[in-house]
Amino acid sequence: MDVEKYTNSKLFDFFEWSFKLIIWNLLVVFIVGITFGVVFFPTYFFLKEGTLAVVLYILAIVLAVFIFVPSYSTIFSCIKIFKEDGYAETFALFFDRLWDNIKSLWLPTLFMMGLASVFLGSIYVDYMALLSEEVVGATRIVCTISYYVLIIVLLIMFLMFLNVPMVVSHFRMKMWTFLLFDLRITFQKIFSTFLYLLLIVMPFLLCTFLNFLFPIWLLIGFSIPLFVSYHIARRDYWALVKNISNINKEDF
Repeated sequence: MDVEKYTNSKLFDFFEWSFKLIIWNLLVVFIVGITFGVVFFPTYFFLKEGTLAVVLYILAIVLAVFIFVPSYSTIFSCIKIFKEDGYAETFALFFDRLWDNIKSLWLPTLFMMGLASVFLGSIYVDYMALLSEEVVGATRIVCTISYYVLIIVLLIMFLMFLNVPMVVSHFRMKMWTFLLFDLRITFQKIFSTFLYLLLIVMPFLLCTFLNFLFPIWLLIGFSIPLFVSYHIARRDYWALVKNISNINKEDF
């Protein structure tokens, strides 16, 4: 049997890609699940209720979101490297890129999470005020405007998140430059951004309504959308990399 011919075949490529995408997806699910569970389950079984329990539940969610952002981005980084280099160790590459992405994203992630928390709290306050019949006149108008503006801002932040894997996989920047560049590319490539949105949201919605698809989502729910996103984004980012002088080098 011609081994070289077999390893260069499309069938072999398909199974190799399938294996890597499934493993990378499961690693993200496992890492996020462990991070969440380490705090959540001891709290649930030993405290259950009370102020401390609520604080720990919130902490579990915060930690899970914090580790999810670099983990999710790592799948894209691995896809990019394997696609462009043609070879990559499945586990070694993932954890190498994960550590690198954590170092690059921890500060922007904390900042955006803090900002999102403030906005969510403000939305809740505005919503409760609008439910009250005592809030009238100018105050009600201000609360209404604030409520809808903050919702729009949160949606923009989510759209920015969808571009994080692409940006961090191609560039290393200081926090403010990273956030501004991410915001710019989100609107500059708004059509691509909405495609990323559909790719990540549609499988989740399908699993919500068709529960039997949930095991499949656990296997490829992040990796397949990111694989498609790579093919959508690669030409744009290759062009940006080739014209790197357009970005202030002092900010890297």
